[in-house]
Amino acid sequence: MTIPPAAGAKAPPSAGPDPNRGPAAPRRLSGAAILIWAVIAGLGILFGVFAVAIGSQAATFGVMRWLLALAIEAPLAAGIIALIWYSRIMHRATAAGESGAQALARSEAKYRELIAYAPDGIFVLDPQAKVLDVNGAGEELLRHGREDIVGHSFMEFVPPERLETAHAYLMDRLKGLRATELYEATLAASDMKPVHVQLRSQVVRPADAEPYVVYIARDVTAQREALRQLVETERWASMGRLASFVAHEINTPLTNISLLTASISRRVSDPEIQERVKKIAAQGRIAANITGELLKFARPGAINPVE
Repeated sequence: MTIPPAAGAKAPPSAGPDPNRGPAAPRRLSGAAILIWAVIAGLGILFGVFAVAIGSQAATFGVMRWLLALAIEAPLAAGIIALIWYSRIMHRATAAGESGAQALARSEAKYRELIAYAPDGIFVLDPQAKVLDVNGAGEELLRHGREDIVGHSFMEFVPPERLETAHAYLMDRLKGLRATELYEATLAASDMKPVHVQLRSQVVRPADAEPYVVYIARDVTAQREALRQLVETERWASMGRLASFVAHEINTPLTNISLLTASISRRVSDPEIQERVKKIAAQGRIAANITGELLKFARPGAINPVE
């Protein structure tokens, strides 16, 4: 099977006359038809010559001569009629064959268009993983030209760490051990960046050829990145909620400590106690600064280190 590349092609029309049906070409006579009509013409001439000869001698003919003339003309007439009938049958059969061939060509052209304009990458692989065909979306997926894909092993576009898994998947599909469910895979594009795809495959087993595998690959790299960012955002949001809860729970006893040290400082005049109260208050302010930095997890802003 051959799939024409879709690169640079216009999208197929959605309605209107069939673009694959060109103007009707004049039908040509085959060699067999020409030969048959030549024989018919020859027999007709011969029939006419005999008819003229019989007509010119009819007055002198007896019964035997009329029977002889009938024996000559009747087979000629029957042969002409049979050849004309056979020619019409051949004409109808040829017309039906041409119509069937045109319908098959139109159907194949539509099939090729469907494959060429498919939004997902389609790869046709033989049992040895050699790429037999690829559509335009497959070329864009791997960022390679058609000549760099067809004829090469599909495993050339699989990262080394995924080769064993990719080989096992292909062998299992050929053995019929896996269903056609979506399979998460990673391919390597021409710039060596990983391309995450959802892979669906189907094994085709022709009666007169070796089986081949059709891979349909959908690029989900953008979706994977969006999901990663969503998970990351949710993780930071959870950390922010936790930090906010811890900070508020710690701030309550810190506030009580600050109030008590201030009250003691006003009531006591002993220098030693005053010095200790100041140290307690300083440590409380450090703890308060730490809880303040924890609260920044719950809202945008830089986190400043606390000495």
